[in-house]
Amino acid sequence: MREPNDDWIKCLFEPAYDLITMETEHTKRAKREREQRK
Repeated sequence: MREPNDDWIKCLFEPAYDLITMETEHTKRAKREREQRK
């Protein structure tokens, strides 16, 4: 059984995690485009 406070931790971290993964995808794509431009 989960602790009751797991839910708010999840609510707190999941959007942040999505933001981080989005950011890394964006930086990867930007890096690739920069390398192609050379």
